Amino acid sequence: MANTTNTKSTTTTKTTKQTETPVVDAEKEALKAQLAEQQKRMEEMMAQMQVLMQAQSQVKTDATSIEDKSKALRNIKFINMCPGNINLRGTRMHRIEGQYKYKMIPESEAFSVVNNMPETVSSGMVYIDDPEFVHKCDLDEVYRHILSATKLKELLKQNVVDICETYKGATDQQKQIIVDTISNMVLDGHPVDANVLVKIGELSGKNLIDIEPLEEE
Repeated sequence: MANTTNTKSTTTTKTTKQTETPVVDAEKEALKAQLAEQQKRMEEMMAQMQVLMQAQSQVKTDATSIEDKSKALRNIKFINMCPGNINLRGTRMHRIEGQYKYKMIPESEAFSVVNNMPETVSSGMVYIDDPEFVHKCDLDEVYRHILSATKLKELLKQNVVDICETYKGATDQQKQIIVDTISNMVLDGHPVDANVLVKIGELSGKNLIDIEPLEEE
């Protein structure tokens, strides 16, 4: 009998280790380059914003400087409404001699006058002949109720009824100015309607009808 030999074959499985391919390295490098580019753009944008902010700041500074110079150069007209003289106090004294006389005061100094003498300004003892400046000082409402220099000058040219109505609507200080103005006119020998003397005398409680003109020496 023949011998049979069984041959057992062994299969060996080999494991191959995978290594990073050049493609992966290239992707990483591309990502790094992209991030670097984004960082560069961000830095450029920040630099541009900084330049823009500095430019805007300079514009504001220049505008403020121009406004300050404009205030210093622009003059505001202050008119003395009182018979006699008046002194206005800003950073220094400003004297206006004579009723309806005026002084031009630089705008920056004019603000100081308004701040230092609110009663004198709001009562109409002095008249600011500059609507723009009046608005800046928030005096629009006040100026709706006081007589302008022109209206006060022309007051006694009106009829007695209108004069009395204007007197009634005037501030206390301007009522006194009207009485003093009439008194001075009579004293100086200027003609004043007797009806005006009587009616304003009654409203003010002053005896105007008996005022005699001053004799010339």
